[in-house]
Order: sequence, then structure tokens, then C-alpha cells
Amino acid sequence: MYIKKIRTDHMKKIIFFLITILAITGCSKTSSFVYEIKSSSPTVKSTSPRFSFDKSHLIDGDTKTSWQIRTAKGGVGEWLELKLREPMDISEIVISNGFQLMDPEYGDLYFLNSRLRKVYICGDDIKCADFNLIDTKDKVRLKVNFSKVMNIKIYIKDVYSGSRWPQDLAVGEIRLVKKISMAEILIVVLAIAGIMGFLIIFIKSSVRNVFFEKLNSLVSSKHKDVASKVEIMEYDSTTTFNQEAYDKGKAFEEHIARMFGSQKDDCTIVHWTNDIHTKKKDIYVESDQNPDFIIRHNPTGKEFAVECKFRSHLWKRKGTNQKVLKWASHEQILHYDTFSKQRNMPVFIVIGLGGKPDQPMFKFCIPLEKARYVDLFISLFYRYPLGDKFIWGNGMLS
Repeated sequence: MYIKKIRTDHMKKIIFFLITILAITGCSKTSSFVYEIKSSSPTVKSTSPRFSFDKSHLIDGDTKTSWQIRTAKGGVGEWLELKLREPMDISEIVISNGFQLMDPEYGDLYFLNSRLRKVYICGDDIKCADFNLIDTKDKVRLKVNFSKVMNIKIYIKDVYSGSRWPQDLAVGEIRLVKKISMAEILIVVLAIAGIMGFLIIFIKSSVRNVFFEKLNSLVSSKHKDVASKVEIMEYDSTTTFNQEAYDKGKAFEEHIARMFGSQKDDCTIVHWTNDIHTKKKDIYVESDQNPDFIIRHNPTGKEFAVECKFRSHLWKRKGTNQKVLKWASHEQILHYDTFSKQRNMPVFIVIGLGGKPDQPMFKFCIPLEKARYVDLFISLFYRYPLGDKFIWGNGMLS
């Protein structure tokens, strides 16, 4: 399910990074290294317009094409030279032997022509080595250790004889593999680390997005109709004290207390904070500013805090058409955050919206870290719907 959610644009970025790494690690085409190819004998001229055996086929990246020469000994004693554009460190020479084409007239051409069997390879005619090639259509990797060479010369010492055209030697492809320097290795490691970091972030984001999409699909249709079912006010009525709103808030707080109380096996109300409006106005009690409840989850012993807010309406944000809910002042949010850090205790904001305090039209349970702002957009609510019971798991209350 998650794979289907990966966006095309992100996949393009991943592919781009992977291609970059391949380029860095020396996987460029040999044709970009070689500026000239020489041979001791001329190329075979095909009598059929369907075939071409030019030397350029040795470095065209296609094993279904081939370079061919015709001699009495089937290529034994001949040589082939690749001249490079600049000095290069070569770690491997990879050869695709023979003419690896299935032809509609002749069938499999591989065994019809002669193939390389034993070669003597030199780098700048200084460092040389003998190599024996097995007779296979697979790529044959010859380990060399050439440093700062400008010419690769291949001497043909023996061949596998062709069953139909033994005088014709065919070689499909030659690829030069560059050594990777320590600087290039470091670049590759950093590039891979960057891509892995990107993938981790991307996968986490994708998983989170899929989770929320799945959650939204499970949210009842009534929760998705917040904007249409709740009255929208043109002004914010929470900036000044209002007795009716205060009474509704207390009633909603008692409603939430009853919800926790009905789940005695799961939850215990450890502390219920006194309300600041029951105190004399000239007396300040710091603890009265704390979240409404401290709750203990009985099976795990984990404690968390809950702040209750009831709102009858949403309102339009000033200067925009955006619908928001103002749940607290900046000072209150900072105090809740300080409380959470000092107590090492997560804080959750339980919001009742619309309807009556003891029967709100909607309920939501939002982690404090997701409610950092005074104004909360209704799009946030959809991620944190609250049902008829509280559920604690993996550090989250829902």
C-alpha cells in the first residue's frame, strides 16, 4: 500500500541521484574514454546491408553488434589498440566475446564465427599480462592494474574456431573500468549517505501521509463536515471573559472527567486542577495555570496531562477567509509547554466543538506539540478525532 503512495516527482529525484552515483563511480561509457581504435588488419566488409562490423561497435554498448576481421588464422597473431583521451587508471577490462546476435536467416551467430581464447594485454606497452577467456556469452572480466595509461593494446594469441566462418574473428564489446580514487570513494559515500537520509525522510513522510489518509477515511462523515455544521463567527469572542462561555467550559471539563471516570480499569484521574476563576482576583496560584487533568494509564503506569477546551463556534481569521479555532493565549501555550518539559509529561488538548458541552458535536484530542499556535486550522482536527472512549498507546492519546 505504501509503495503506491510514492509520488512520481520524488521517484524522479531518487532516480536522478542514483544515476549521478553511477556516473561518479566510473560507469560512464567506454566510448567517452576512447578517441581512436586501431587494428592490425582491416575490418571485414559485409556483403549484406543488414550487418556492419566496424571497430566502433567495440565501444557502442551493444553486445548484439560486433567488430570482425578476416585472416587465414582466424585472428591469431593480430592486435587491437584503444587510444585514450587522457591518462587513466584502469582496474578491469570487460569483454563480451563473439557475435551475440540471433539472426532470422543464420540463427545463433555466436558459434559460427571465431572468438577470443587467449590474449596478451598491455598498458602503454609497459605493464602486460596474459589472460585466458572461457567460451561464454557472459561478460568476461579481466583484472588489470594500469596506472595513468594512454593506450590499451590487446594481442590475440589464440581463438575458439568458428563452425561456419573460422577465418572471421568476432568481438562484441570491450569496456574499460576506471579505478576509483579515495576522493571519489568519499564523494560516493557522502552521496549515498545523502540519498539514504533523503529516503528515510521521504519514507517517514510517505508513511505518515498514508497513515493520516487512512485515518481520515475512517473518520466519520460528521467529523469531515466541521466547517459546514459549526457556526462561523466574524469575530473572536474568547479575548474577554464571558460567564456563559466559562460555564460551558466547566461543563465540558466535567464531561471529560466522567469519560475518564468511566474507564477505571484503564485510567485514573491523579489530579484535577482548581479553576483560576474560583480564586480571588488578587491571589495568584501558579498551579492553577496547569492543564486540567493529570491522568495515569493504569496498565503501563504512564502519566499524561489533559487540557480541556470547549468552543461553540469557529471564526474567520482576520483579513482572510480561513476558518480557525482560537484555543489559548500565547502565555498559556508557553506555560503548558514548560509544564510538559519540567514534568517530562506529554500534554494533550481535548477540544469540544459545537453542540452542548456534555454532548459536543465534535471532539478532538490534539498533542500539544501539534497545537503550538493560538489559531488552529480545522484541517488539523481531522488528524485527531476523539471517539466515546480514550485510548492510550505508543505515547499517544486518542
